[in-house]
Amino acid sequence: MDSADLKNLQTSMAAQVTKIHQHATQLSTVGRGVEELSKRQEDFQASVTSQVNHLAGQLHQVLLRLDTAPPATPPAENPAAAPTGPVAPISLRLAPPEKFSGNSGDCRTFLVQCDLHFKLNPAAFESDQAKVAFIVSHLTGRAAAWATAEWSRDSNICHEGYSAGFQPSRATSSPMPGGVEFSINNQTVTHGVLIDSGADESLMDWSLARQNQVKTIPLTHPVTASALDGRQLFRVTHCTEPI
Repeated sequence: MDSADLKNLQTSMAAQVTKIHQHATQLSTVGRGVEELSKRQEDFQASVTSQVNHLAGQLHQVLLRLDTAPPATPPAENPAAAPTGPVAPISLRLAPPEKFSGNSGDCRTFLVQCDLHFKLNPAAFESDQAKVAFIVSHLTGRAAAWATAEWSRDSNICHEGYSAGFQPSRATSSPMPGGVEFSINNQTVTHGVLIDSGADESLMDWSLARQNQVKTIPLTHPVTASALDGRQLFRVTHCTEPI
């Protein structure tokens, strides 16, 4: 082997040695990195284990407290809300009905006006007596005279006449001339009337005339009696005998 070949071999071997040193350095660096990573992983595992143990201890303490704690009392029920009373209806200011004198043509209008007051101001008319008093206070003439007499003797009509349905219903076929029926609380009351000869178209009860033995005579011209609302009730066919 000549000197040129030997020199080439030495150069080649020196290059290989250099590469080996480089690889050794790289391997050493990788080894240190792996060791450091392994150490970090161990530290992380230790930290996680410590935290898990800490949480387990706290959970155990909570469970012990729950086991030894007295049973919780149920929450108090909310008191029932007090029932609210009915709201009072608003009273309306209505014009008072016109005075009613007994003229049959004005009866329906008068009754409708009174009924408006009763329905729209119920607080002021809670009883039948209040309604009857309101009607009586708006009567005049012969209607007021009749109502005043009924009120003065404290008639049942003054207490229950409005809702009881006091109204003339029909003429009767009773032996009493000029008989008429009134319905009060679904009970029928029959009356007979005749004309008192001592007064101009003044009616007298037939039973009262018979009780006092007042003689009666037929009328030459019978008189038709009508209700306040204009309905014809009966015909008066007899009158008392002139004294």
